[in-house]
This record gives sequence, structure tokens and C-alpha cells, in this order.
Amino acid sequence: MHRLRTIVLPLVISLGCLGAAACSGPADQAVIEQFFTASREGDRAELRSVATVVFDPATQGTVTEFTVVSMSEEQRAPLAVQALTAAIAEAEAEDASFSERKIEYQEEHMEAIQRVLKAESEDATLEGEDGDIQREWTVLREETTEHARAVSEARTRFDDLASLIDRSASTLRNPVDVAGAEGEMVTKEVTISAPVTMADGQTVEKTLVVTLQRAVITGEDAVEGRWIVTSVTEG
Repeated sequence: MHRLRTIVLPLVISLGCLGAAACSGPADQAVIEQFFTASREGDRAELRSVATVVFDPATQGTVTEFTVVSMSEEQRAPLAVQALTAAIAEAEAEDASFSERKIEYQEEHMEAIQRVLKAESEDATLEGEDGDIQREWTVLREETTEHARAVSEARTRFDDLASLIDRSASTLRNPVDVAGAEGEMVTKEVTISAPVTMADGQTVEKTLVVTLQRAVITGEDAVEGRWIVTSVTEG
């Protein structure tokens, strides 16, 4: 656990101020400075270069200085690109199989389903065989939503990781092939103390936990990625 000095954020921090030599502290502290400044100023381009989240001035307040209280040890885990790609394929395959089964059922019971839809438009509940089909069709519609959600969530997980890898490791001249990327995701938490100015003008001293992550790409085109802010929570 390291106790460090108070850091006062300048009014403007340049895009090149990511390295330790260019800024007032190590790269991890510098990116936190950039993050709070870009959040405060609503600089979306700068935010995209240093974070996947925003510290919203309207709801969370603004930070102009902070003191680093502690930094956790780095945690390393394999990049989950291939696992998430496989999860998308599995979800899509299950959705396709279900859709075939639903279409077959729909074609086999088209007239009854039309009666079901008419009854439902009148808030009516059917009995007998039509009642059975109404219940089965309700289940199939619910499963349609569940499968669509599963596909959407699988794609979102992949997209979130791809975005993080891209922001951390890509440059304009050397973009990372995210689909084929292998390596590690490095994560650490920086606990800070900061006076936070709320939208109503009040200033509240808060302890914030800033999560930093960076991608380390291995192989022929190895890259040591930049730190990216991926979460800020109250400690």
C-alpha cells in the first residue's frame, strides 16, 4: 500500500500526456487525471482514449484534485476473446435451432394461433385445444425473448472486451486484430480520496475506487497496452 501526494488536475491535459515523463505522476495516475478532466469538460474524444466509462458531472460531480490512498497488486487473466467468440456462436446456434422449432409449430397450428391472437387482442382466455395452443404459444414467445437476450448479451460481452482491447492496445498506425488477439488482461484498483463538487455546488470528500485495465498482446505483434479506466465506484 502506497501513500502518495495530492495531485491537482490542470485545466487542460494534452492527449500526449499519458506517459510518466510527460505528466505529474506514473502512467496509471496520469490516466486518472485525464479521465477526471475529460469527464468534467465533456471531452468525448479524450474520454474514449482513456476510459470505457464517464464520471458524470450531473449525477456524480466533478473532481479537480485527488490523493492516491492505495494501489492493489496487478491481477492477470487470459484474454477471453476466443471463449466469448465461442459463446456467441453457441447462443446463435441455439437461437437458430429454436427458431426452426417455433416456425414448424407455427405452420402446423397457424389457424389456431390466429384465433389465439384474436382472443388476446380482446383480453380473452381460450379453453380446450385452443387453450392448450395459447399456453404453448405463450411459452414459445417467452423463449423467443430469452434466446434473443442470450445472443445480445453474448455479443455485448464480446464487444465490451473488443472495445477495451482496442482502446488499450491499438494505435492509428498499428490497430490490433481483436478477433485473433491472444495475451492477458491486467487489472488493478487505485483507491483515491477526492473532494467531489456536486451539481448543486456542494463539495463532498469521497473515497473512490478506480479500476484500471490494460491489454497485453502476445505473439508476433506483441503490444503492452495503455491503462484504461473501466470503473469508478465509491469505496
